[in-house]
Amino acid sequence: MGHKINSLECVDIGVLRQGSQLNRDQKIFLERGITEDEILVALKGIDDSSAPGLDGYSAKFFKTSWNTIKIEVIAAIHEYFDKGKMYKAFNCSLVSLVPKSASAKSIREFRPISVDLQKAYDMIDWQALECIMDELGIPHKFLKWIMQSLTSVSYRFNINGSHSKMLIARRGIRLGDPISPYLFAMLMEYLQRSLHQMQLSPRFKHHAKCKKLQLTNLMFADDVLLLAKGDVTSVDLLLSTFYKFLNFTGMQINKGKSKIFFRAVTQKMKNSLLTLSGFQEGTMPFKYLGVPITSKKLSIHHYMGLIDKIICRTHIWTSKLLTYAGRLQLIKSISFAIVNYWMLCFPLPKAVLAKIDAICRSFLWTCKDQLSRKSLVAWSTVCQPVNKGGLGVININIWNKCAMLKLLWNICNKPNNLWVKWIHAYYLKQ
Repeated sequence: MGHKINSLECVDIGVLRQGSQLNRDQKIFLERGITEDEILVALKGIDDSSAPGLDGYSAKFFKTSWNTIKIEVIAAIHEYFDKGKMYKAFNCSLVSLVPKSASAKSIREFRPISVDLQKAYDMIDWQALECIMDELGIPHKFLKWIMQSLTSVSYRFNINGSHSKMLIARRGIRLGDPISPYLFAMLMEYLQRSLHQMQLSPRFKHHAKCKKLQLTNLMFADDVLLLAKGDVTSVDLLLSTFYKFLNFTGMQINKGKSKIFFRAVTQKMKNSLLTLSGFQEGTMPFKYLGVPITSKKLSIHHYMGLIDKIICRTHIWTSKLLTYAGRLQLIKSISFAIVNYWMLCFPLPKAVLAKIDAICRSFLWTCKDQLSRKSLVAWSTVCQPVNKGGLGVININIWNKCAMLKLLWNICNKPNNLWVKWIHAYYLKQ
């Protein structure tokens, strides 16, 4: 469950204070009392199918029995907010280890099944997080509530059907806790401000396509892209700032998954930067947030991962005895969900769209993943609305065009979006 690190670097208070903080009204709002209505709203927001606590009671039980148990539940919640006391079992997670392979022997060959574990979250030092939140203006009472919930976390392991003793956590925040993404965002705010301070140095040179907007990084959760001109001084400044942030927060880089990408850089400079960073050289396109990223137009073969994923799903489905109605529902929901994310990002080539239609059509009429021309009804008719004689399957050709039109609408009407600013800065004339 980790251990407390006593050798962390000190936070740069000056950097943290070079940004906005909570105002007085926001602080008062955070410290106001907790009402019964808020507790009930929070309870209703928990999915009925969520895993139960150690007592075996799910959210469904608390919802249906609310009128009977609400006095005791509300009293326990108020005891926490008023006195800072929490029953240990409330903040204890049960972790089950599932082997990654049939012959798993070492602990590394097991996968933890719990909504509370993730490597990026697990490394966070509590003291560093508390310091950052304090400098961002989080009021002391609210900060005390957060730290109490963090420092009282414990775990029990399910080993051959028996539960281990309770193990106390020493650092990290839990994946699955509704407040964890906000805590992580505040932690990364320190990195953002540190990089902003770094770029003010005359020694730092921006990437050619980032200078106008002074971009040094892009972040989504724990996925970070660092951007700089391909010279030793700029990259050294960028990495030094990043490692200073890591040394303060207790987080670490996974160098096995980290890559450095070059453009218009000599081989000598490449070798110098590879040695400096310790990263492997990456090639484009690379996957970021589930889609390929490249500086050029994507070719058809770049979409094969998407097509293979759909084929894999249909192959799984064919092992089941599905009716036409069942196959139709799967096409409407799962198949469309897989391809929709890509269609919201790219104008898919006609050949790719035709291939996806062929896979779905074959699965619908034959329940097989092999392509077939057998069709009881034309696919264009299947894609018509039900009230017009169709089956209500979304026409992905039309949908993709609509998604692209939405992006164009955003370019015209959402000037504050970062990607829209970038498009205007480098590709559109005023």
